[in-house]
Amino acid sequence: MVRGLDEGLLADLKAAEQHAKKAQSAGQKEIAAELAAKAERIGTVSIVVGEVPGTPVGDLQKLAVAVRDTIGAPSAVVLGSASDGRAGIVAAVDKATAASGVKAAALIAQAAEAIGGGAGGRDDVATGGGKNTDGIAEALRLARAAAEELFA
Repeated sequence: MVRGLDEGLLADLKAAEQHAKKAQSAGQKEIAAELAAKAERIGTVSIVVGEVPGTPVGDLQKLAVAVRDTIGAPSAVVLGSASDGRAGIVAAVDKATAASGVKAAALIAQAAEAIGGGAGGRDDVATGGGKNTDGIAEALRLARAAAEELFA
């Protein structure tokens, strides 16, 4: 009897987790669409630079990729956030932009220093983090300046 109850609770828990993931994904798509609508042109590239407060860097990375994919190529997205006493910054560029020599990490290298850390990752997606949550605004300003230098 207990075993059947445990299996039932486990099935309910899995169903609830799947529902939560779907809701989170739908919310992320809405946020991605809102951010994508704010894209600006620098040269031929559509770029979004923004802060998404309270978002952990893993979620920030997923969101940046979703915004990039919503915009289409050529595009670059830089998002920053402070969450749980840590600052994070993420850059995502489309694969063609990365292949042309503009790597995601180049957009946030100096920006990551402003939050007390470094940046790294793949050519098309890079992350940075540090403990200086007060440096997010400066980090985003530096990322925008890097985009203007790289894409103008």
